[in-house]
Amino acid sequence: MPTMRIPYGVLDGRYVNSAGDAMTGQLTISREPSLGTQLRLSNVTGNRYTDFQTDGNGDLNITPSGNDIKLPNSLLTINGPHRSNYGHLCINGTTGNHSYQTVYYNNVFMGWYGLVSNNFGLCMYNGGSGGNLIFYSKPNQGESARFDINGRFGIGTTNPGGLIGLSNPNTYLDVDSSGNLIFADANTGVRTLKSLGCPTYISIKAISLSEGDIHLSDDVTWGVSKALIKVIRVLTTSIDWDLYILQNGNGHEANDANVPEMQIMESGNGNANIYLDIPYEDEDGSNEVHLYFVDKSGPNNTIDMYIIGYELV
Repeated sequence: MPTMRIPYGVLDGRYVNSAGDAMTGQLTISREPSLGTQLRLSNVTGNRYTDFQTDGNGDLNITPSGNDIKLPNSLLTINGPHRSNYGHLCINGTTGNHSYQTVYYNNVFMGWYGLVSNNFGLCMYNGGSGGNLIFYSKPNQGESARFDINGRFGIGTTNPGGLIGLSNPNTYLDVDSSGNLIFADANTGVRTLKSLGCPTYISIKAISLSEGDIHLSDDVTWGVSKALIKVIRVLTTSIDWDLYILQNGNGHEANDANVPEMQIMESGNGNANIYLDIPYEDEDGSNEVHLYFVDKSGPNNTIDMYIIGYELV
């Protein structure tokens, strides 16, 4: 195929009709090297134009006339018409404090912004921000949500504790290794969907307890400060004994809990099942059940005690 060589100059685009020809635009090819432009497309008067140039690195730069922002490190830069607060698309470029839409920067970055200082828009990072996908929507108030490097989604938190984090690192939705849906918050702790739909069985076992104030706990099988106590099983050789239940650790003498002590057995004779079905709160927050045992038959009779209930929240 033959090659046509076009000399340096301007090709005028003209529209010809009965009234004569009228220039509609210009195409300039191979401008003078000092101008740094290899191709220029201009409007009819030539005062507004867009320059196309391939630099020494082979990068293509597309720049409208009058634009006051230069992005010399770009592989491809498309700037707005002529003002710095107009949008542009930049791949591997630099930015200033202005509105832009960009796919850019070293590793991977994708962002749609308003003013950078106002922190709103959508950002996708992989590299400098550790692989986080960050969303901004509130001017001057930082990020609104993110997908972190582990695939967890945080709303109002930069450190989601589970698959979906809500505001606080300790408030989240998650799934355990058995596929159970987990609900957690900073105050209540961790619950599964099963435990929310069914009461959690809890118990305490203690043997050879002597007369006086008793404070029972078991972090494994009890571990709560609020419970619905269903039954207390007592095994003893005493033939005359009393039992009280208290809601703090200050003891029978003080009896200063918000809910005063309650006598749950009077003149017990040997073994007994004490059915209660009462809501109980350890006001100390120490996950204990507080009791007071009186042995009136003596001497030195002890009791074994089994407490069974449900957790309350």
